[in-house]
Amino acid sequence: MRQQSPSEPIAETIMSAWYQEESFWRHGYPFMFSEEAFARGAQEAERALALSGVEARLVLDLCCGPGRHTVPLALKGKAVTSNSIAAVTATP
Repeated sequence: MRQQSPSEPIAETIMSAWYQEESFWRHGYPFMFSEEAFARGAQEAERALALSGVEARLVLDLCCGPGRHTVPLALKGKAVTSNSIAAVTATP
């Protein structure tokens, strides 16, 4: 964990570190991104499109991680831009 500077709030110091730790992703990946989670990702992406009522072709997927929503949206013909700072991210 990085050192807190005197002018930096403690919450920022703590919250900015967990998602940058490789061990977090290595140990947490099987729980957060199981086969079932990926299967749900396709359904969740479909529901999000339906709920939004938007018929856009361009999609921005922020905090995409390994692409649970990115990949199904791309397979549906959407032009998806994904972005994540996590150690485990979607591969184009």
